[in-house]
Amino acid sequence: MSRPSVVRAASVSAVPAAADPGFSLGEVYCFPNPAKRTNPTFHIETGLADKVELRLYNTAGDIVHEKILAGQPQLIDDGQGPQYAYEYPWNVGNVGSGVYIFSMTARRGDKTLKKTGRCAVIK
Repeated sequence: MSRPSVVRAASVSAVPAAADPGFSLGEVYCFPNPAKRTNPTFHIETGLADKVELRLYNTAGDIVHEKILAGQPQLIDDGQGPQYAYEYPWNVGNVGSGVYIFSMTARRGDKTLKKTGRCAVIK
């Protein structure tokens, strides 16, 4: 009598998904929010962009800060898997406590992505 063959399942380890380099809008936020006695950082997921423009306004609509981010984004895992993201720490030394509106515009070739949001600063 022949013995039955035994097939053992190989252990499967979780393989992280590759980050998508495509140009698409992911999460855009500032953290910590509110920023209490610290500088907030803007996290911008767009994939690979030619440039990212970040504008910050006070509640009266006046521009208080502008920054253009260019070059390669970082590969960041904020708990949802690796994503290409630009991160920019905003030095709030020259602004007061308050709520600020941010406007992000990312460009790649003839395509444009836009997102707005709020970031609070408490000094």
